[in-house]
This record gives sequence, C-alpha cells and structure tokens, in this order.
Amino acid sequence: MLLFYIFLGFLLFVFICIALLVYMGCFSPIEISEPAIEVAKSHLGRSSVSAARPDSKSSSGTLIFSTDRVTASIIGDSPSPRSEAILLGRPETEPSKGFGYTGLIELRTFFSIHNVSELPATVYDFHASVYHVSAYRLPPLNLQYRPRIELTQDNSIIGQGKVYEIPSGRMQAFELVFETSLFDTGPTAILFGLFADFKLQASATVTNWRLPSDRIYVLQHSRHGGDLIHFVGRDRDEIRQRLRKAILQRQVLNSFLRVITRHCVSAFKLG
Repeated sequence: MLLFYIFLGFLLFVFICIALLVYMGCFSPIEISEPAIEVAKSHLGRSSVSAARPDSKSSSGTLIFSTDRVTASIIGDSPSPRSEAILLGRPETEPSKGFGYTGLIELRTFFSIHNVSELPATVYDFHASVYHVSAYRLPPLNLQYRPRIELTQDNSIIGQGKVYEIPSGRMQAFELVFETSLFDTGPTAILFGLFADFKLQASATVTNWRLPSDRIYVLQHSRHGGDLIHFVGRDRDEIRQRLRKAILQRQVLNSFLRVITRHCVSAFKLG
C-alpha cells in the first residue's frame, strides 16, 4: 500500500512539473508578429561610427553584415515614454504601477559592413524590425494590470543627409544604440533584427539594396533574484546546434529558426 501512495505521489509530481513547463512555454512556439513591428527612431546621441578601413574578408556579392558583439545595461529607474515606440500596450491608456518592473535599459549593437562587391557602396539608413515581444502577465481578472514595452532606435549617426561611403574592398564599423522602456513588466522578451539600406553605383546606374543583419537579437529581462538581463545575437547555425541538443523548448527554438530564416536572407533590391 505504501508503494502505491509513493507511486501516486511521483505521478502527481511529474504532472505538476509538466504543467509548470507548459505554463512557462517550454512546449509552445513563440508568437511571431505578422507583419513585423518597425522600431521607432529618435535622436539619442549615443551611437558611433568608425572610419572605413581595408577589409580582410574575401567573398563575392554585394555587402556583408557582420555582428561583432552586443551589450545591455540598466541605465535608470525612470523610463522615457514615447507613444510612437510602443511594442506592447496601448497609447491611449497609462501603464499600471506596482505589479512588476519599471526601468530603462540600453542595448548596444556593434557590427561591421563589408563591401565585397566591385563597386563603391553608400550606406544611408538603418532599420530594426521586431518579430516577437512578450511579458508574462498577471491573471486576466486583474483589470488594473497594464504593462507597456517600448523600443527606440538611435538615429544620430544616420539620416538627415548623413551617409557613409564604403569603397570596394573596405569595411566600416558601427555602434548602434537602442533604448527599451519597461513599464510594470514581468519576465520580458524582445526578438528583433537589423537592416542596412545602401546604394551601389555603376557608371550612371544606381541600385538601392537592403541588407539584413547576420543575426537576430534576443533581449530577456527578469527580476527573479535581482535584475537579470540576457542580450545576445544568434545566427542560424547556433540555433540549429541548440535545437539538436535541446530536450525542452524545442518549439521555442523552432520559432527562432523560422524568424532567422525569414530575416537573414541575402541582400535584396528595393523597388
């Protein structure tokens, strides 16, 4: 009889563990935004660019986008509200207070643009697209809980006539800053990618191209045990490698793979 109760206790424990994993989304794909959400731009004045220099990459094609590293840090307890930058939440209602985390996080992306074509290239704009945004919510019966997530891209190094000439066989390094404001959020996730717009000129013919980043960028924030920030860039091979080894979260990783396959196509011509 004792063994029977031990067995029932074990089954109950397994059931609770599975229920927790399902609640945490370990067996569910992430929700992908259709269409992707364009990130708002603002003059933050914290991005930078280095002078073009000789390139060691040998390849063929147009331009290559190469992510060097990414960093994230909390820069304040008071977010900078911008209604045009809202990814989650409603601009017509004020976010709630006192249920979750409120603060300001700075994201820095360091990348290089390599001109492996035989023509001079001009980079004239950067864009960011969000493919997923989420924050674990309190039970829906709590009508007072209204979290908000915002994301802003610094446009201080591009736009307003600013362009960057990259001759054939040279590369240029950029540091592009983003700012995310979190209002009363629980565990949070943002998944986004970058694009560089550039021109190639052959004699009198100019063609406009859009170059996707080689990685998608994943921000995760939680306050369990303190402020925990996880900000990484993942390419297709890394996600496939993780997927081969994964036992849990296979659906999540498959969702990541669909996003990066959708995002990281070759450079394509603009209309």
